[in-house]
Amino acid sequence: MLRIRDLLVGKPSIMRNLTWGLVLTVTVVLVLFNVFFYWRSANQIQRDLDSRATDIADRLSGVLGAPLWNFDARTIEQSAEVYSDLEEVVYLRIQSDLGDVVYENKKDAPGIGSIDRTEDVVYEDRVVGQVEISISRESIAQAQRDSLVSTVLSTLGIVIAIVVTSQLLLRRFLNQPLTELTRGLDQIAQGKYQHRLTPFNLVDMDTIAQGVNVMASQIAERDRQLHGLVNTLEDRVSERTRDLKVAAVVSRQVTSELTLDALLTHVAKLTQQAFDLYQVHVFLLNEAEHTLELKAAAGAVGANVIGQRMGIRLNERPGLIAAAGREQEVRVSNDVLNDDLYLPINGLPDTRSEAALPILFAGGLLGVLDLQSKELKRFSPSDLDVLQTLAEQIAIAVRNANLYEGAVEARERAERADMVKSQF
Repeated sequence: MLRIRDLLVGKPSIMRNLTWGLVLTVTVVLVLFNVFFYWRSANQIQRDLDSRATDIADRLSGVLGAPLWNFDARTIEQSAEVYSDLEEVVYLRIQSDLGDVVYENKKDAPGIGSIDRTEDVVYEDRVVGQVEISISRESIAQAQRDSLVSTVLSTLGIVIAIVVTSQLLLRRFLNQPLTELTRGLDQIAQGKYQHRLTPFNLVDMDTIAQGVNVMASQIAERDRQLHGLVNTLEDRVSERTRDLKVAAVVSRQVTSELTLDALLTHVAKLTQQAFDLYQVHVFLLNEAEHTLELKAAAGAVGANVIGQRMGIRLNERPGLIAAAGREQEVRVSNDVLNDDLYLPINGLPDTRSEAALPILFAGGLLGVLDLQSKELKRFSPSDLDVLQTLAEQIAIAVRNANLYEGAVEARERAERADMVKSQF
């Protein structure tokens, strides 16, 4: 029997030549397969990152149209931070159509280059600004390093297995088993990772076949995990972008209302429908009585709840609504049945999560936006960021409505005074 020492330093022999021939043949096939997979994975990641950079720039430019037109710095900053917080985003700049930099954030990143995208921000067919974004190539470099290590280890493992088992394989008729092995490796090298080598009658050949099958399974699993990670990141960005767009639509529609009662009714209905909530309440502050008065509601019981509970004292305990107004901070409970601060409202037995957001303007409390859901853990930190932005837009709309009604009342008083003067 040919020994390992003879393979390395022994005299030339048929057994030695066949052994090295087999080792070299299979090694070349494995290297080609791994090089192909390495090249294919790197190119796919590059395409995915290119597409992701373009998609992020497009989505952010779509969200920023109205805020840049109105020069709403707060909304612009919050929208930009949604994307700046993404790990792969290393640079983000937003500038107006006049060239003024409205927002800029640059992170320290490895010097491996980046993918850059620039997108115009358009609002009502007019360019109102520009978004510049850069995504790090670190994920490509990391994938290439991982793939290289996997390639080397897999190749070494297979080569060692072949050297050990070849002494027995070469004693028997090898043409048919080797042909089947080569055909199976070619299938896997072509990207058919689900292909599996059939068991061989020879134990040694079957060992090699099992090793190749395990390697193919590992490569297929890594490929699946990589695509799953990319899809998960895309889903997160898509969900955040969707919520921001919904908030922008609600804000745009409510700011067109100048009558306070109509505005609040519109706010409650749009918010409940847009975010698929169980019930939405809008409370306004009665400064004289230090209470929050329910002015509008929408959802499971609609506006019927208004007649049941007209006012909530700011110092009332327990209650998320009173706490949000009193402390002027967002209060949220994602499991109200196990929260001592939760105060149930008649007619809403299915509430499982509640968020109360103060409606603030210039540091002063105008009211509270109360949101209730049937789902446990409904309000995530990212949801609250979007909803807080919506509450700020509602505050501006309420302030505008108050100013409008005050102006109308002043004009009516002036007209009445003119009529009295004309009578004399």
